[in-house]
Amino acid sequence: GINAEYGGNTEYFVVGTGYLNEDESEPKVGRLLVFRWDGTNLRQVAGTEVMGAVNCVTEVCGKILAGVNNKVTVFEFKEDEGLKVECKYHNTLMALYLRARGRFILVGDLLRSMALLVYRQLEGRLEDIAKDYR
Repeated sequence: GINAEYGGNTEYFVVGTGYLNEDESEPKVGRLLVFRWDGTNLRQVAGTEVMGAVNCVTEVCGKILAGVNNKVTVFEFKEDEGLKVECKYHNTLMALYLRARGRFILVGDLLRSMALLVYRQLEGRLEDIAKDYR
């Protein structure tokens, strides 16, 4: 999960989940949940179901970035509007690791090593700029 502030002094925690049934080899459903911490209480303020397990979550340019099975997804969060998908990157086998610095994102993939993405905020898209196929 991540701990972030979205406008003002309100602190938020973002948590990803995945549900695994006994007859499945990998989770087919998960959730991305946003909790608000006001100093004394933790309360869920947003959540959305996703198709697969949320393996990792971080922040990029004030947005929520999640690795969900084979996708990297950027979510916009506003407490009064909830979570909305802004864009997705589909060129991973299993996104297990995310690290963002500015608008650059390093994605650790299960089999395809890693990829370096850039978040094009004005265009609302993720673009790969480098890959390692080892």
